[in-house]
Amino acid sequence: MKAKEFTFNVFTSQLNSNRELKPSSILDIFQYAAGLHAEEYNLDSKTLEKYNYIWLVAENKFEIIAKPKYFNEVIVKTFPIEGRVKYLRDYLIYDKEGNLIIKGTSTWCILNLNDNNFVISKSLQFPHIFEEERVFKEPLEKIKALKKEELQYCKSFKINKSHYDSNNHVNNSCYGNFIYDSLSNNEEIKKLKIDYINQLFLDQTLEVYKKQVDEKNTYFAGFFEDKLIFKAICEVKKYEIS
Repeated sequence: MKAKEFTFNVFTSQLNSNRELKPSSILDIFQYAAGLHAEEYNLDSKTLEKYNYIWLVAENKFEIIAKPKYFNEVIVKTFPIEGRVKYLRDYLIYDKEGNLIIKGTSTWCILNLNDNNFVISKSLQFPHIFEEERVFKEPLEKIKALKKEELQYCKSFKINKSHYDSNNHVNNSCYGNFIYDSLSNNEEIKKLKIDYINQLFLDQTLEVYKKQVDEKNTYFAGFFEDKLIFKAICEVKKYEIS
């Protein structure tokens, strides 16, 4: 089967000051497209709730390819790659003229809230094989964690109600903005990979740290006290501030 295609409107609140999609908006689009596709196979959140299961995102990665002239509509192509516990899913985002602007991939798991274990079941598989070329040629590998004492403190974020989703924890898309808001004013994200480690909850404070690992990439990590919440590798692009 071919990838599933969806068309979404883009609203002003989803764009940054450079009229580019915010990191959280990109991850929201990924999540929404994945949810709509899963619904066609009775693997959507409402269906899983009957068994006290939820979808969790373990990893997200995206790369910005181009900036469209006008950002009022996007076309998203997505398809899953089946696994035993982890469900990989790829995404391609196009502008309304059909130009590729963003590519991405993610790793999803189904968590059984009854025993807090991940679900392994052939009955919870997508019934079709999607004959598509993977978006990234390189495998989606875990980021090596750096020690907190090696990192430079960036910023703190108090977790508010607006960060929460229907699963009563901080939505995965918010972490893109935590990293984005930790950048300098003349920096934008070109490529981002996030590993989600632990959940964050209301009124907790996330502290974001970073370290330049090479001339292109910066390592980011978020902590609640000394607990690692996420780790990320970010490639930035710099521009002149007018």
